[in-house]
Amino acid sequence: EPIDRVDEVVWRYDGLVTTDGYAQAAVTSPTGLAATLRWRAAELPLAYEWVFPPRGTWALGLEPANAPLWGPDRAGEDAGAPVLQPGEAFETALTIRCSLSTPDTSR
Repeated sequence: EPIDRVDEVVWRYDGLVTTDGYAQAAVTSPTGLAATLRWRAAELPLAYEWVFPPRGTWALGLEPANAPLWGPDRAGEDAGAPVLQPGEAFETALTIRCSLSTPDTSR
């Protein structure tokens, strides 16, 4: 539920379930707006869910990631993130699908 004070909450997901090497996250609002993210888990093995729930300004973020935000894995010179050397490349795949449907109000 929305709250009256400003608090940000972040959840980390690892060990993601994959299908054909892809992880997926989806969210649907009560108004019928839906967003689905699908990404290659080999390069982006983590997912973060960001929630900012103050009343009247509720926000949600879904972030596939390859580096930790906190904890012992964040220690070190590169803060746990992979570092590319000059001339190296990083490739992955990410699909974002958004749709709007009429919400089911019969329940």
